[in-house]
Amino acid sequence: MMNINQYQEARINLSMFVSDMAHKRAQELGFTWVPAVDAPATYRELKQVFAESAETMTPMPVYSLYCDLSIFKDAATNMALRFWHDSLHIETGLTFSLPDEHELALEHLRIMEIEGIRRHSMEWEMLRIDLLGQNYLRAMCKKFPGDQERFVRRCLEIGFDEGVLEEVRLLNTA
Repeated sequence: MMNINQYQEARINLSMFVSDMAHKRAQELGFTWVPAVDAPATYRELKQVFAESAETMTPMPVYSLYCDLSIFKDAATNMALRFWHDSLHIETGLTFSLPDEHELALEHLRIMEIEGIRRHSMEWEMLRIDLLGQNYLRAMCKKFPGDQERFVRRCLEIGFDEGVLEEVRLLNTA
C-alpha cells in the first residue's frame, strides 16, 4: 500500500522540480509561456509558435485545459511541464508521434536523473507513469486519462501495467 504522506511529499518535490526545469529552460530560451486554450496541437504548429516566441521574445502559448486534475500541486505547474515538454520537442526534433513521445518521456526521465532525482524514486515514477502512461493510453484508446492524478496514484498502488489496463477499461466504458 502506498504511503499517502510520502506521496504528497513526492508530489510537492516533483512540482518544484518541474517548475525549476521550466524556468531554467525559459531563461535559456529568453521567453516564457502563457496559458492558452488554442495552443499548438501539431508539431508543425509548435515549431512555428516556438520560432515566433524565439524571434519576438514573447511568451509561448501552452495548452491550459485539463490541468486541474494532475500530479502536480496546481494547474500552473502542469502548464510549466507542458512548456518544458514542448521546448524539448523542439530541442530534440521529436514529433508528436507515439514513438517520439515515448522517446521524449525517456528524455525527461534522463534529465531528472542528471539533475539528481533517483531512478525509481517516487518522483521519478510519478513522472514516468504520467508521461509514458498517457502515451500508452493514447495508443490503446486514443484518449488521455480523465483524472491524471488518480491515474498516477492508482498505478503507484497496483502497478503500472495494471493501472494502465484499469484506465483503458474506464476510458472505453466512458
